[in-house]
Amino acid sequence: MVDDFKQEFFLSLSEIQEDKLIELKNTNGLILYACRIILNMSSHKNKFHLINRSVDLSEYKMVLSNELKKGYDNSSANRAANYLAQKQNGTSEDFHETLIFSAYVELRSYPKVADYFGVPHYHVKKVISKMRKELQKVVKNDN
Repeated sequence: MVDDFKQEFFLSLSEIQEDKLIELKNTNGLILYACRIILNMSSHKNKFHLINRSVDLSEYKMVLSNELKKGYDNSSANRAANYLAQKQNGTSEDFHETLIFSAYVELRSYPKVADYFGVPHYHVKKVISKMRKELQKVVKNDN
């Protein structure tokens, strides 16, 4: 079963156009792309999962994602985490923004976050957009 999953995974990777694969490698996005393939393969609507319903892939997903992370430079993730921690300890507005952004990371939806905090949807969207731009600058080291 694990071999079938590996074969399907590498088949998915081999179907990517060469230019896109090189671009992903150069921008350090290949590992994240590979993890996304793994998550998609294990989703309940995926063809692989539908064929192999009875098998629990959660352990294999964890092992494979750890294998993919070997040699991965996580300095940009550390910069982002440090920035969020710093911002959380800043002004009340900064704390508010990090609180909304953290909820968005967990809930993955503007409406869900808006309903959770009882604030307008457009406010959540505005805060998330602002936080994304700030985090992109931090990750790219363009402070």
